[in-house]
Amino acid sequence: MGFAWIETTDATPNSGPPPPSYKGALSFNPSSTKAEVYALLTAIIAVPDDSELDTNFEMQQPLAWCLIDTLITKKSVIVRLHKVKAHSNDYWNDMADDLANTACQLAPYEINPTNLPGLLMTPIWASIAPIDRDIRKFCHNLTDVYTFDQFLDNPSLSPIFDRFPISSIHWPLTRSWVQYNSTPDVCSSTKSSHNAFKIKALYHILPCGDILTKHYPDLYNNNYIPCPVCNNHQDTNEHLGLCSNLLPVINNILLDHKQILERLLEENTSYSSVLISQSVEQFELLTPITDSNSYNHPLYLFIHQLVSQDFYNLVHSFTFNDKLTRSIIWEFLTSFNEHIYQIWPKHCSLLKLWEQRNGITPKRKCDFRRKKPMIPRDHQLIQLTA
Repeated sequence: MGFAWIETTDATPNSGPPPPSYKGALSFNPSSTKAEVYALLTAIIAVPDDSELDTNFEMQQPLAWCLIDTLITKKSVIVRLHKVKAHSNDYWNDMADDLANTACQLAPYEINPTNLPGLLMTPIWASIAPIDRDIRKFCHNLTDVYTFDQFLDNPSLSPIFDRFPISSIHWPLTRSWVQYNSTPDVCSSTKSSHNAFKIKALYHILPCGDILTKHYPDLYNNNYIPCPVCNNHQDTNEHLGLCSNLLPVINNILLDHKQILERLLEENTSYSSVLISQSVEQFELLTPITDSNSYNHPLYLFIHQLVSQDFYNLVHSFTFNDKLTRSIIWEFLTSFNEHIYQIWPKHCSLLKLWEQRNGITPKRKCDFRRKKPMIPRDHQLIQLTA
């Protein structure tokens, strides 16, 4: 990332010689804040002692601020910061932006912290450069990346990635949605039930036929359980919600929520109802689901608690505000999830009846678990060590 500053004391826009300027580059943990702070730092280095410096900023880097504080004291410089709104067509600000863009090709700067006063230690990341930001946040980002990488490698998510590219899912919103409490309770059986459903639906581990045959392989003939709703396909987490006998119910839910989305956009934006209606009507996620398009229909993402990137883009194209966009999406998803959730108890009841007809009772399941050999603890330790 590049940064730049321009000395404009005696300069006039579009006339006279170009004013003095400076530009540089960053490479480790680049951010807009760090670029602005480095521009201030290099400007303080450049001005004479006992100067007064007025600086315009569009808006912490601990090392940079520490060095800035040291230089201000050592050089007896008075610094005044002035806020400049980004993208406001400020002539000098736009010129500095252009210089910063060209600075990206330069060799990057890093602060050598060994001579800074008052520092007890300097954390270094992978022998690359000092960690010049809050260490807890830095480590939090690393663990988030590692956890997300492990999450994507989870084989239980393969039905999702077989259908949709990773980029089709808004992952930060998905994470927030899974953690979102859609009930008024801080702690209740209803909240626990909804949270469990979300997580199990996401990981495709709801106790459908594919999971039950895995846990109780000797109780089900040929490790096969038919869908208790349609009886035409194997009962799996993939099939749940896309069963042909449930499509009329799901399409009614889609139709109702198409109207809900239109209402939310009309209430929270100033766009005409005609434009909103046309956009929602053409939105693929809310189009009817059929046997021919059910495999790749983006509704699959909603059923398995994933937030579509296209859905975020549609709402944000009307709001242009991330906070308002999230609020609309939460209200929509809460209502949608409550209706889709009603499919699950019906599925469970029909599956229980099927098990009773085939002589599979809760007692037989308990007996199977009791007889199942336990893996020795030392064996687990060996596996973990390896």
